[in-house]
Amino acid sequence: MEKNEGIIGRTMTFLTKLLNSILAILLALMVIIVFSNVIGRYFLESSLAWSEEISRFLFIWLVFFGAVLAYINDEHLALDLLVKALPKKVSQVIAVIGNLLVIYALSLITIGGYKITMENWTWLSPAIEIPYAYVLLLLLWF
Repeated sequence: MEKNEGIIGRTMTFLTKLLNSILAILLALMVIIVFSNVIGRYFLESSLAWSEEISRFLFIWLVFFGAVLAYINDEHLALDLLVKALPKKVSQVIAVIGNLLVIYALSLITIGGYKITMENWTWLSPAIEIPYAYVLLLLLWF
C-alpha cells in the first residue's frame, strides 16, 4: 500500500505540509526579529528589549516541531547499522520496541511538561510579561 493512499495517508500528508509551513513561519519570524535587533543595535544604537526572549521562545518551538517532523519522516539520528543487517522480521520487532520506547519517553515528557506548566502560570517572562506556562504548553502538545 502506497504511503498517500487512504484517509490516514492524506491526513499525514496534510499534517506534514502544515508542520512544514509552521516551521517556515517560525524560522522566518526568528530571522526577522534577530536581524532587526542587530540592525537596530549597530546602526540605530537602540535594541528591541523583547527580541532575545521572543527568539528564544521561537527557537524552543522550532526544536519541538522539527523533532516531530524528523520523526514523521524517519530522519532522526539513529544507529541503524545493526538493524539493517538483521532479517526483516527481527528488524520489524526491533522497530516496534523502539516505537514503544519512544511512546514511553514522550509520556514521561508530557507528564513532566504538565507539572511544569501548572507550576508556572504565575511566573512571567521579564520582557514581554506573558506567563512561561504559555511557552511550556508546547510540551503538552508534542
